[in-house]
Amino acid sequence: MQSHGDIALAAGSVIGRDHRLVPKNCQDAYYVANRGTATVCIVTDDCGSGARSEVGAHIGARLTGEAVLSERARVGSISEIRWDRVLADVTSTLNVLARQMGDSLSAVVNEYLLFTVVGTVMDETDIGFFNLGDGVVLINQQRIELGPFPGNQPPYLAYNLVGSSLDSADPSALCFQVVDVRPLADVDYFLIGTDGAMDLIKAQGRPKPGLGVPVPVIQEFVDDKCFTNEVLLSRRLLLVARDWHRYDPETNQRVEEPGLLP
Repeated sequence: MQSHGDIALAAGSVIGRDHRLVPKNCQDAYYVANRGTATVCIVTDDCGSGARSEVGAHIGARLTGEAVLSERARVGSISEIRWDRVLADVTSTLNVLARQMGDSLSAVVNEYLLFTVVGTVMDETDIGFFNLGDGVVLINQQRIELGPFPGNQPPYLAYNLVGSSLDSADPSALCFQVVDVRPLADVDYFLIGTDGAMDLIKAQGRPKPGLGVPVPVIQEFVDDKCFTNEVLLSRRLLLVARDWHRYDPETNQRVEEPGLLP
């Protein structure tokens, strides 16, 4: 179990139906780490058109988390974090890595390194939420949707290595955005998710495939058991995402109940 003081943390992911049918690997990654009095939680989602962008999602989650923790230790408080330095830290490491992976920087970036980021960092007094790309943040009863973006084209952090028309139209598009900063004592519950978390929210109340029981509201999807069993949340997501096949004796046909997470 991961924790930050009195706050228990749980994480999980599942392959969406569209990617499972292709088939593709899970497109999402997450990273949770503690350093001293600070804790960081990161979720990343790759670009679906990238052949192996899930590689970048996993690398990017860890690099971003470590960069945030290093910057928090450098400045001493969450409100003083210089997000431009965090971005420079991550992109410089990705740049070195990408240039060791082939002659064409743009080809490597497009194939391996396109991912969005949603994260939170907390210390003994404050908690901050940030993003670069689409996703969702829930804080107590407040839901903050990040995106969608025009043409379903979210900004990807690694575009900073090769340039993008998004940057030309809006210089801040490829920078980390601060979503919220508040006292840690004011937060009873929070969730950060990639854009796929919105599909889970939209599935609330619909019957789980093969089970018939409704998908609970997001605040009830995670309970105390998830904090003592690190794979339980992923298993619960699987029960919503899976396809279920059954035999109907009346029609003598196989009936499919498709998964609820595309």
